[in-house]
Amino acid sequence: MTPLRNICPSLLLFSLLFSTAAGAEAVPHYLTASEAPDSLAILPPPPDFNSVDFLRDKAMYDWGVAQRRTARGKLAWQDANVKAENIPLLFADAFDYPLSKEQAPEIYRLMITMKEDAGTWATASAKKH
Repeated sequence: MTPLRNICPSLLLFSLLFSTAAGAEAVPHYLTASEAPDSLAILPPPPDFNSVDFLRDKAMYDWGVAQRRTARGKLAWQDANVKAENIPLLFADAFDYPLSKEQAPEIYRLMITMKEDAGTWATASAKKH
């Protein structure tokens, strides 16, 4: 596996986790559009339909579908909820502290702003493709 293939799932998860939610309150950005990573340039094109890589992707997709009704699937569903109010909840266990706007305002603001930067700027070129 190439190094790019090793980081692609992480980049995809990062962009999904921090993608923009409709109706989120306006927040300032840390990055400008020109400073943000270009997801279209980072991610490789999808594999050809008749390739081994496509069959591997399809097998992993099928495995993921089978996981949906398990505890692991429930956790994945919760992790994929990218509404602004859910982002800090995803990291609260790691901090061992509730990351609410009231209890941790600076960390909360950091996460919401990073979510906007990653969702608005970093994924823009791939969404237009």
